[in-house]
Amino acid sequence: MPTDSDAKWTAKTLIESCNKLGCLMSADTASELAQLVTISMSNERRSFHRPSHIRDLVDPDDAILTIAALFHDVVYYQVDQGLPPPAERLLQPLLSMDDGVVTLRSDCLTTLPALELVCDLFQVKPGDRLNPAKNLNEFLSAAVALHSLVPILPETYIAKVVVCIEATIPFRSQRKGDDPIETLAKRLSFCNRIYGLNLTDDEIHAAMVRAVNIGNRDVKNFASEDPAWFLATTWQLMPERNESLRGSRYTFKDYRSSLEKMSDFFDFLNEALVFKRYRDYPSSESHRENTAIAKRNIEIARTYIMAKLVAINLVEMLAILSGGDLPISSFLGPLPRIETLRERMEQFLPPTKGVEDLNPLVLVLLEKGLPLESSFDLKNSPLAAFVYKSLGDSGMAALAEKLKRSNPNSPLDCRNISQFPEHVVNDVAVACAKVCFDRSEFLLRLSRLDHPALKEI
Repeated sequence: MPTDSDAKWTAKTLIESCNKLGCLMSADTASELAQLVTISMSNERRSFHRPSHIRDLVDPDDAILTIAALFHDVVYYQVDQGLPPPAERLLQPLLSMDDGVVTLRSDCLTTLPALELVCDLFQVKPGDRLNPAKNLNEFLSAAVALHSLVPILPETYIAKVVVCIEATIPFRSQRKGDDPIETLAKRLSFCNRIYGLNLTDDEIHAAMVRAVNIGNRDVKNFASEDPAWFLATTWQLMPERNESLRGSRYTFKDYRSSLEKMSDFFDFLNEALVFKRYRDYPSSESHRENTAIAKRNIEIARTYIMAKLVAINLVEMLAILSGGDLPISSFLGPLPRIETLRERMEQFLPPTKGVEDLNPLVLVLLEKGLPLESSFDLKNSPLAAFVYKSLGDSGMAALAEKLKRSNPNSPLDCRNISQFPEHVVNDVAVACAKVCFDRSEFLLRLSRLDHPALKEI
């Protein structure tokens, strides 16, 4: 549930922003809309896109941007597993929902005529299926903003708010000559003519600069000078996208699957897709600098995640060979925040000097840890650090390639344990045996490589 301070701050921010635009919003209306925003963003399944995220985006000097920030993440359909209850009564008459497929009803403009402006700015038509990976969340969040603000703000201001929300769609690939922001500018110009918004060319330019501003603020962690902070904020997204990680009893398969999704995302991501630019904003120098930092952070994230993924593959294979998949905490020990009395397997790993082929920054991140507490993981990654130091960059990359599966839903192939150096398998198996007493006999036999399952490999 949202805190009273979140709701009060949101209501106060709404009133102040409307006042700056010369529009009045009553305290009762502001309170009602603040509840809609904060309750929608306080779903227990969210860990990053919560009310606190809004505070990172607002600009006290820009009322339009601030209003857009308040509404831009109201809907997060995949994470919330549906529409947020406060917004559902507004959106349900506009939508057809069948087995997870969300379609804009063909008669939606009869229900909410003003929605036509949002449709044109998003290039969505009545009857279209909304894609969660492309525009569903932003379009529906903009529809909520429209429904909430149409009695208060003139259409010109609402159009500017909607443009800002559209610009928060992240990581859009670009066909040659088809820049998403330039395309959005053309849509705004079209709407300016069709709806009589009376925007001058300078005002359209300013609206697009504002849209780029909020779009870049929304992904500003990619330009963090501190890779540890970038990874820490990225790690907060994992429980949002992987429901199994929201409890303390997730299995090796649960954790590995979430890392595989994150790895696939960073493999897809090109630094050129992170930050937006419109004409001369931001400056070419600033844009190049942010893109260069994003490239470095993405490369570090790929190596960091690869190390954790290779390590979890190893212990999952040990778990399967010694009796089957089980909650990670039962095999490796509990997270310190949950229990401090029981030991963890990492405490029994021997010291290793490490090979020369290492990224020192990645090693520091694995050994020293990230700056934010995680709800599902250790802050540091001693097991991944041990494996990384044992394999090095080239060895780990080669092993990661061998561990990749053609079908992500296929079971883990335990024959791949033979791809790891024997001393790594031995040391990790012995360390796990010190913690998982029910399987210690099997694990100690595994560590000597005389387990029957290994003889068949």
